[in-house]
Amino acid sequence: MSRHLMMVACGLLGVVLLGCGEDPRVKRNQAQSQVNVLGEKLSDDIGPDGWFVQSKETEKDPWGNDLVVKYDRKDKTELLTVRSHGPDGLPLNSDDIVYRFQVSQRTAVEKAVEKGAASGARGIVKGIIEGVRENK
Repeated sequence: MSRHLMMVACGLLGVVLLGCGEDPRVKRNQAQSQVNVLGEKLSDDIGPDGWFVQSKETEKDPWGNDLVVKYDRKDKTELLTVRSHGPDGLPLNSDDIVYRFQVSQRTAVEKAVEKGAASGARGIVKGIIEGVRENK
């Protein structure tokens, strides 16, 4: 009987000292944060042509799997997706952790119009300031 109690006590002591294992929510939260940080970093990197500057950068998620970065262009939009395949490591299922960001490409004409409008606005403001100075 005392031998049995000793084994139970050692088992309980082991559980107390080692814990019952890591809470799976901790790794999921780490992965969510990691996916969001990488996604936000990559979504800020838009080239002069209006598209994302495509990065080959990758990281490992908390389960040791590579994060997947994907760029999809269609017409005048591009979708950036950063994905962790989650604890099971299998792609495109319900435990995946995903960040998405979409950008619309502006055409050269749209950029020129925007630049011209900004330049025109600066000219108008400069003219108003000079007019006020002359009337003082």
